Amino acid sequence: MGEEVTTIKGFSVLPLGIGKAVHSLLVKEQIPQGGKKEDSTQLFLVNVPPFSNATNIKKLLKQINPAIITADINLHTHNDPTGYIHAQEGKWVDLAPLSAPDLAIKQERPLPLGCGLVSFLDHDGLILAINSIQKFITSKSSKLVWPKLEPALTRYSGESNIVEPIALEAEIAQTMANFESQEHEASNEVQQMRNIVDEDGFTLVVGSNKKTRSQILGGVRRLDDLKQADNLKQKEKERKKVDFYRFQIRERKKQEMGQLLNKFKKDQEKVKEMRERRKFRPY
Repeated sequence: MGEEVTTIKGFSVLPLGIGKAVHSLLVKEQIPQGGKKEDSTQLFLVNVPPFSNATNIKKLLKQINPAIITADINLHTHNDPTGYIHAQEGKWVDLAPLSAPDLAIKQERPLPLGCGLVSFLDHDGLILAINSIQKFITSKSSKLVWPKLEPALTRYSGESNIVEPIALEAEIAQTMANFESQEHEASNEVQQMRNIVDEDGFTLVVGSNKKTRSQILGGVRRLDDLKQADNLKQKEKERKKVDFYRFQIRERKKQEMGQLLNKFKKDQEKVKEMRERRKFRPY
């Protein structure tokens, strides 16, 4: 037999005994995006056995080192068809990006199938787990035993994989209602922008062949941005009225310099008084 592989593309290979078979679990430190390595507190797992849970991972880590303490374990080891029905509203079926990208909820990127994330309390806890795993791999003194899995019949009988037509119909109706509401809101906003006339007398012109909101708006600023720009222009006009001539600007700067000079002199007098008080010793 050839030599056992201990690392694959930066991942540590942890052999697991599942019955008579040997399963390879890949482990690697998860460095946060845009962060430093010292801030990492998560361990990334690849090739996690199907239908594993947090209890399996905790028992496995306890076999390696009883001192390892986890804060949270997130696994994606099998697809759940019922998730499309019982998931939170808009999580799986979201039509907002089709026409109203600004109204779409930013979603977290899900874990790939067969992967997992183990979170620790701090960076030191992560280092303890990594060092323990590396020591266990190099020692080869004992064999990790994967916790016993329940029978397949029991597992599948406990899951509800049937999609109820009534629930599916209600989910689709609610999704379409939300979609139409977002479309109506986007259309109203565009209509308001059409009615705005700028200082030069121009209004927003929309072609008839543009259907979605992103096509209609394009590079045009939103209504709130236009109002904010108008407020800034008004403030700029008021400022120009005050400092219209150069002598007005020079006079204002002289006043500001005079105020700063007076404040500086007052501060000097205060410092002088404080020094005199320190020199005064009645005893």
